[in-house]
Amino acid sequence: MRRGADGYVATLQVRMLHAHSRRLARGRGYDEAAYGAPINQVDLVRTWLDFTVTSYRAEGIMGFEYHSHEQESLYRYWWYVAHVLGIDPRLVAGISSNEQAKRVDDLLAAVTGAPVEESAQLADRTLRAIAGGMHEALPIPEGAGLQALYALTRRFHGDVACDELGLPRSSAADHILTLAVNNLHSRRLKLRRDPAAWHKEQLKNLDEAQAQSARDTDATGYERAAHHA
Repeated sequence: MRRGADGYVATLQVRMLHAHSRRLARGRGYDEAAYGAPINQVDLVRTWLDFTVTSYRAEGIMGFEYHSHEQESLYRYWWYVAHVLGIDPRLVAGISSNEQAKRVDDLLAAVTGAPVEESAQLADRTLRAIAGGMHEALPIPEGAGLQALYALTRRFHGDVACDELGLPRSSAADHILTLAVNNLHSRRLKLRRDPAAWHKEQLKNLDEAQAQSARDTDATGYERAAHHA
């Protein structure tokens, strides 16, 4: 996220994409008086919360818990991402923990209606797309991967939200997940007790993430469209 670096440029591209999408919507009869500005500040904050508290709590549920100082460091990073994206600092600046972020998330949820039919379709297609990606990257049958995703989604978002979206239950996948999460949690606790081993694990994960990033060279959809134009 340093100025001019890949993350900074990519984030600015997203901000420009938002601006372009707003212009297109306004030029195609979008009723701004009825629905508010397209991709407005509330939309941006909701997405920011998806990348922060929603993701961090989900990681904790899977066994990847963060200590308070680690959470604070992550949120400080995301303050800057919010700044580059053009999010009003009054909405997110100062948030340094999941508890603080959840209060903002709860305020947004309180004024959000029930899912519509398109929401259920989007949720189902998103999970099926992820299951397909898992099947290509890992030796996991696509059907089994989808059942695992259903079980994880219920852990992340709760039964009420998942029932509203029509996502099925999978008791077998949930049982297997419980065993896997418990094993991962125990392993991480053991690593944390040994600072040298924990640091070595962090470096290994960083190397793997950077290698993965280097392999992901495919252009995004909007980059391909810009090049074609």
